[in-house]
Amino acid sequence: MEASCNPGGPCNTCSAACGGTSDPGPFHALAAGVFGFARLTPERLDRAHRSHRPLPRRFGLRAIAAYRRWLSPRVSVQCRYVPSCSGYGYRAVARYGLWTGTRLATARVLRCRPGVTPGTHDPVPAPRAAR
Repeated sequence: MEASCNPGGPCNTCSAACGGTSDPGPFHALAAGVFGFARLTPERLDRAHRSHRPLPRRFGLRAIAAYRRWLSPRVSVQCRYVPSCSGYGYRAVARYGLWTGTRLATARVLRCRPGVTPGTHDPVPAPRAAR
């Protein structure tokens, strides 16, 4: 028996079954309105994977690496997700480029809230061809 599915719903089971995201949290609507974040559909992710430019991507990867090396050890906050938010951001920027990777990483940080169980698995979406 399959449960009714709401890809934007609050459960991680629906998220895995439908390819949607878990509950984005209270600030997601604000970020969507202010920054113009539209839903990153599989088609948009494929286009970003094929067409990202290497120079901005390298800049983003180096910025995340610098954060992970110098700032992250000094912050006493532990990430609730696996991989950590900085690891997720690094993989997203490496796979989809600076703009789309930053959007994915920002959405991930906005999903972090007190109700998330520590150790929750939330990987970067794979390109369609790799699925």
